[in-house]
Amino acid sequence: MKKLLIISFFTAVITGVLFFGGCKSADEAGEFTLTITLSAGVAGTPDSGTDYYNSGDQVPYEYTLKENYSTLSVKLDGQEIDSEGTIVVTGDHSITTSAIAEFNVMGAWTLTEAYSDNRTFTVTVTFTGVRENGAVVDSDGGTGTYAVDSSAVTFTLQFPNATYEYTGNFSSVDGLSGTCTRTSLTTNEELAGNWTAARNAAAAVTRSDQGNKGQD
Repeated sequence: MKKLLIISFFTAVITGVLFFGGCKSADEAGEFTLTITLSAGVAGTPDSGTDYYNSGDQVPYEYTLKENYSTLSVKLDGQEIDSEGTIVVTGDHSITTSAIAEFNVMGAWTLTEAYSDNRTFTVTVTFTGVRENGAVVDSDGGTGTYAVDSSAVTFTLQFPNATYEYTGNFSSVDGLSGTCTRTSLTTNEELAGNWTAARNAAAAVTRSDQGNKGQD
Protein backbone atom coordinates (compact mmCIF):
# COMPACT_ATOMS: atom_id res chain seq x y z
CA MET A 1 0.00 0.00 0.00
CA LYS A 2 2.87 2.37 0.91
CA LYS A 3 4.60 1.62 -2.40
CA LEU A 4 1.42 2.47 -4.28
CA LEU A 5 1.07 5.78 -2.42
CA ILE A 6 4.73 6.69 -3.06
CA ILE A 7 4.44 5.89 -6.77
CA SER A 8 1.25 7.94 -7.04
CA PHE A 9 2.91 10.86 -5.25
CA PHE A 10 5.94 10.92 -7.55
CA THR A 11 3.71 10.52 -10.61
CA ALA A 12 1.74 13.59 -9.54
CA VAL A 13 4.94 15.58 -8.92
CA ILE A 14 6.41 14.68 -12.33
CA THR A 15 3.11 15.46 -14.09
CA GLY A 16 2.98 18.85 -12.36
CA VAL A 17 6.53 19.68 -13.37
CA LEU A 18 5.89 18.72 -16.96
CA PHE A 19 2.60 20.59 -17.13
CA PHE A 20 3.48 23.77 -15.28
CA GLY A 21 7.23 23.93 -15.84
CA GLY A 22 7.23 22.65 -19.42
CA CYS A 23 4.64 25.13 -20.84
CA LYS A 24 6.29 28.43 -21.74
CA SER A 25 4.87 31.65 -23.07
CA ALA A 26 5.52 32.69 -26.69
CA ASP A 27 8.28 35.06 -25.53
CA GLU A 28 9.94 32.40 -23.34
CA ALA A 29 9.93 30.00 -26.27
CA GLY A 30 11.65 32.62 -28.40
CA GLU A 31 8.62 33.13 -30.64
CA PHE A 32 7.82 36.61 -31.93
CA THR A 33 5.35 37.97 -34.44
CA LEU A 34 6.14 39.66 -37.73
CA THR A 35 3.07 41.46 -39.08
CA ILE A 36 3.08 42.61 -42.71
CA THR A 37 0.65 45.20 -44.08
CA LEU A 38 0.91 45.91 -47.82
CA SER A 39 -0.90 48.93 -49.25
CA ALA A 40 -2.51 49.26 -52.68
CA GLY A 41 0.10 49.48 -55.41
CA VAL A 42 2.73 47.36 -53.64
CA ALA A 43 3.69 43.75 -54.38
CA GLY A 44 6.27 41.46 -52.81
CA THR A 45 7.12 39.01 -50.06
CA PRO A 46 6.36 38.31 -47.32
CA ASP A 47 2.71 39.05 -48.15
CA SER A 48 0.24 40.70 -45.79
CA GLY A 49 -0.38 38.69 -42.63
CA THR A 50 1.23 37.65 -39.35
CA ASP A 51 3.83 34.89 -38.88
CA TYR A 52 5.86 33.65 -35.90
CA TYR A 53 9.64 33.55 -35.72
CA ASN A 54 12.29 32.73 -33.16
CA SER A 55 14.75 35.25 -31.84
CA GLY A 56 17.66 35.58 -34.25
CA ASP A 57 15.74 34.31 -37.25
CA GLN A 58 16.59 36.10 -40.48
CA VAL A 59 13.62 36.98 -42.69
CA PRO A 60 14.33 38.20 -46.25
CA TYR A 61 11.89 40.67 -47.75
CA GLU A 62 11.46 42.47 -51.08
CA TYR A 63 8.78 44.92 -52.25
CA THR A 64 8.18 46.64 -55.58
CA LEU A 65 5.68 49.05 -57.11
CA LYS A 66 2.78 47.91 -59.26
CA GLU A 67 2.01 49.65 -62.54
CA ASN A 68 0.76 53.25 -62.26
CA TYR A 69 2.16 53.73 -58.74
CA SER A 70 5.21 55.62 -57.51
CA THR A 71 7.05 56.65 -54.32
CA LEU A 72 7.39 53.31 -52.57
CA SER A 73 7.82 53.49 -48.80
CA VAL A 74 8.72 50.50 -46.61
CA LYS A 75 8.83 50.87 -42.83
CA LEU A 76 9.98 48.48 -40.10
CA ASP A 77 8.40 49.30 -36.75
CA GLY A 78 7.66 52.80 -38.06
CA GLN A 79 11.18 53.49 -39.34
CA GLU A 80 11.97 53.81 -43.05
CA ILE A 81 14.06 50.94 -44.47
CA ASP A 82 15.24 49.77 -47.91
CA SER A 83 12.68 48.15 -50.19
CA GLU A 84 14.57 44.83 -49.97
CA GLY A 85 16.82 43.25 -47.42
CA THR A 86 16.80 40.92 -44.41
CA ILE A 87 15.24 41.42 -40.98
CA VAL A 88 16.86 39.87 -37.90
CA VAL A 89 14.09 39.05 -35.44
CA THR A 90 14.69 40.45 -31.94
CA GLY A 91 11.07 40.85 -30.82
CA ASP A 92 7.66 41.54 -32.24
CA HIS A 93 8.00 43.49 -35.49
CA SER A 94 5.79 45.05 -38.15
CA ILE A 95 6.40 46.03 -41.78
CA THR A 96 4.11 48.53 -43.47
CA THR A 97 4.24 49.85 -47.02
CA SER A 98 2.72 52.72 -48.95
CA ALA A 99 2.67 54.00 -52.54
CA ILE A 100 1.19 56.92 -54.45
CA ALA A 101 -1.10 56.27 -57.38
CA GLU A 102 0.13 57.86 -60.60
CA PHE A 103 -2.93 58.49 -62.69
CA ASN A 104 -2.45 57.58 -66.33
CA VAL A 105 -5.19 58.55 -68.78
CA MET A 106 -3.62 56.99 -71.86
CA GLY A 107 -5.70 54.35 -73.60
CA ALA A 108 -9.35 53.86 -74.49
CA TRP A 109 -12.21 54.90 -72.22
CA THR A 110 -15.99 54.65 -72.39
CA LEU A 111 -17.24 58.23 -71.95
CA THR A 112 -20.83 58.93 -70.89
CA GLU A 113 -22.04 62.53 -70.87
CA ALA A 114 -25.39 64.22 -70.19
CA TYR A 115 -26.34 67.83 -70.98
CA SER A 116 -28.95 70.30 -69.75
CA ASP A 117 -31.03 69.87 -72.93
CA ASN A 118 -31.49 66.20 -71.92
CA ARG A 119 -29.20 64.92 -74.67
CA THR A 120 -26.84 62.13 -73.65
CA PHE A 121 -23.97 60.43 -75.43
CA THR A 122 -21.91 57.31 -74.79
CA VAL A 123 -18.80 57.07 -76.93
CA THR A 124 -15.24 55.78 -76.87
CA VAL A 125 -12.44 58.31 -76.35
CA THR A 126 -8.81 57.36 -76.84
CA PHE A 127 -5.90 59.27 -75.30
CA THR A 128 -2.40 58.99 -76.79
CA GLY A 129 0.78 60.81 -75.83
CA VAL A 130 2.56 60.96 -72.49
CA ARG A 131 1.24 60.94 -68.94
CA GLU A 132 1.00 64.74 -68.71
CA ASN A 133 -0.48 65.63 -72.12
CA GLY A 134 -1.25 64.47 -75.63
CA ALA A 135 -3.99 63.98 -78.19
CA VAL A 136 -7.53 62.62 -77.77
CA VAL A 137 -9.99 61.32 -80.37
CA ASP A 138 -13.70 60.61 -80.06
CA SER A 139 -15.34 57.65 -81.83
CA ASP A 140 -17.94 60.10 -83.20
CA GLY A 141 -15.19 61.98 -85.02
CA GLY A 142 -14.00 64.64 -82.57
CA THR A 143 -10.32 65.42 -82.02
CA GLY A 144 -8.48 67.48 -79.47
CA THR A 145 -5.88 67.57 -76.71
CA TYR A 146 -5.69 66.62 -73.04
CA ALA A 147 -3.69 67.56 -69.95
CA VAL A 148 -3.22 65.71 -66.65
CA ASP A 149 -2.00 67.38 -63.45
CA SER A 150 -1.85 64.96 -60.53
CA SER A 151 -5.45 63.65 -60.38
CA ALA A 152 -6.96 66.50 -62.44
CA VAL A 153 -7.83 65.94 -66.10
CA THR A 154 -8.89 68.41 -68.78
CA PHE A 155 -9.53 67.74 -72.45
CA THR A 156 -11.26 69.30 -75.44
CA LEU A 157 -12.97 67.67 -78.43
CA GLN A 158 -13.51 69.69 -81.57
CA PHE A 159 -16.25 68.86 -84.10
CA PRO A 160 -17.16 70.84 -87.25
CA ASN A 161 -20.28 72.24 -85.56
CA ALA A 162 -19.47 72.08 -81.83
CA THR A 163 -16.74 72.23 -79.23
CA TYR A 164 -16.80 70.02 -76.12
CA GLU A 165 -14.73 70.93 -73.07
CA TYR A 166 -14.23 68.57 -70.11
CA THR A 167 -12.87 69.16 -66.63
CA GLY A 168 -12.66 66.43 -64.00
CA ASN A 169 -10.65 64.16 -61.77
CA PHE A 170 -9.69 60.54 -61.38
CA SER A 171 -12.06 58.79 -58.99
CA SER A 172 -9.79 55.71 -59.21
CA VAL A 173 -6.99 54.57 -61.53
CA ASP A 174 -9.70 53.32 -63.90
CA GLY A 175 -12.41 55.94 -63.35
CA LEU A 176 -12.96 59.60 -64.23
CA SER A 177 -15.77 62.09 -63.66
CA GLY A 178 -16.42 65.80 -63.95
CA THR A 179 -18.31 68.59 -65.68
CA CYS A 180 -18.46 69.53 -69.34
CA THR A 181 -19.76 72.18 -71.72
CA ARG A 182 -20.97 71.93 -75.30
CA THR A 183 -20.70 75.08 -77.39
CA SER A 184 -22.46 75.23 -80.76
CA LEU A 185 -20.31 76.85 -83.42
CA THR A 186 -23.40 77.87 -85.43
CA THR A 187 -25.57 79.41 -82.66
CA ASN A 188 -22.93 80.01 -79.93
CA GLU A 189 -25.32 78.30 -77.50
CA GLU A 190 -23.50 76.81 -74.52
CA LEU A 191 -24.89 73.84 -72.62
CA ALA A 192 -23.59 72.52 -69.29
CA GLY A 193 -23.34 68.86 -68.45
CA ASN A 194 -21.71 66.09 -66.44
CA TRP A 195 -19.58 63.16 -67.53
CA THR A 196 -18.07 59.92 -66.32
CA ALA A 197 -15.55 57.62 -67.96
CA ALA A 198 -14.37 54.07 -67.34
CA ARG A 199 -11.18 52.58 -68.70
CA ASN A 200 -11.81 49.94 -71.33
CA ALA A 201 -10.35 46.51 -70.70
CA ALA A 202 -10.97 45.72 -74.37
CA ALA A 203 -12.07 47.63 -77.44
CA ALA A 204 -15.50 49.13 -76.82
CA VAL A 205 -18.42 49.21 -79.21
CA THR A 206 -19.04 52.75 -80.41
CA ARG A 207 -22.49 53.97 -79.52
CA SER A 208 -24.26 57.33 -79.18
CA ASP A 209 -27.51 57.46 -77.28
CA GLN A 210 -28.99 60.43 -79.07
CA GLY A 211 -27.31 61.03 -82.39
CA ASN A 212 -23.80 62.00 -83.37
CA LYS A 213 -22.03 64.51 -81.12
CA GLY A 214 -20.91 66.53 -84.12
CA GLN A 215 -24.51 67.35 -85.05
CA ASP A 216 -26.35 70.37 -83.72
